[in-house]
Amino acid sequence: MKILTIIVTYNGLQWYDRCFGSLQRSAIPLDIMVVDNASQDGTADWIAAHYPEINLIRLDKNLGFGQANNIGMRYALDNGYDYVFLLNQDAWLHTNDCIERLVQAAEKHPEYMIVSALWLYGSGERITKGSKEHMIAISRSNNDFVSDLYLDRELNEVYETDYIGAAAWLLPRNTLEKIGGFDPLFFHRGEDDNYMQRVHYHGGKIGLCAKACIYHDIEERPANYDAEHNNWNKDMLIELADINSGKSISQWKKQYLLQTLRQMIELRWRKMRRNLKIWHFIKTQQTIVEMSKNTNKTIGAHWL
Repeated sequence: MKILTIIVTYNGLQWYDRCFGSLQRSAIPLDIMVVDNASQDGTADWIAAHYPEINLIRLDKNLGFGQANNIGMRYALDNGYDYVFLLNQDAWLHTNDCIERLVQAAEKHPEYMIVSALWLYGSGERITKGSKEHMIAISRSNNDFVSDLYLDRELNEVYETDYIGAAAWLLPRNTLEKIGGFDPLFFHRGEDDNYMQRVHYHGGKIGLCAKACIYHDIEERPANYDAEHNNWNKDMLIELADINSGKSISQWKKQYLLQTLRQMIELRWRKMRRNLKIWHFIKTQQTIVEMSKNTNKTIGAHWL
């Protein structure tokens, strides 16, 4: 079995020893590829000097999270890998058998196109806010996980969910061949939401392996991280590009145009300006989003 771990790096020197060290101690053999998004803090040179065994790809510009990962996914397909494991640069394995547990779950349950691990904060003292969201998503799909936790029963190997962030995704080769890579429509944030939408559309499942766990050190992110990577444009783009939605881009435009006109009549200027801005954004994105949706509705190794 061949497993390629892909880490996209960008100005994250404080995490690399923990991240790469945990992967080298993995109980299951794996290869490591780093795709560096033109870091400005000496990341690439540091990795080359301290971890020469890592397959390091130096990009001359920042391609964003999704497209940088796509380089590794393409490499995995071309070189006969059975799985890719996507791991954030600010994350590391909780136990040496983490990836082994994920692979075991994927092997026994091939209907799962994505299998992911639970997230702990870097301190290890509690689960992250992201993991709480994952648990809520799981409870929407079924109540087994919460019931098993509360009643202190043996946890299942995998629990179905409709959402789990891409900080620690195991993707079988079959997933890459059917779904492809991340849509370049998204630079950073939204690419994992879009990928999960495509998995659901093509009949695949997404699962949490509750016995596998990572540390996700989101406490040490820069203060402006959330403001930089979370905004209405990206939320809107996630909705527009959802191939499971029956709502066309033209219908979205009409909705916000009518709201703008109504608010103009009612002299609600602030809301009118906001909705006019959204309408203009949808209009400028319409052609590329429609092309993206048409591609993602077909089966194939798209974007790789």
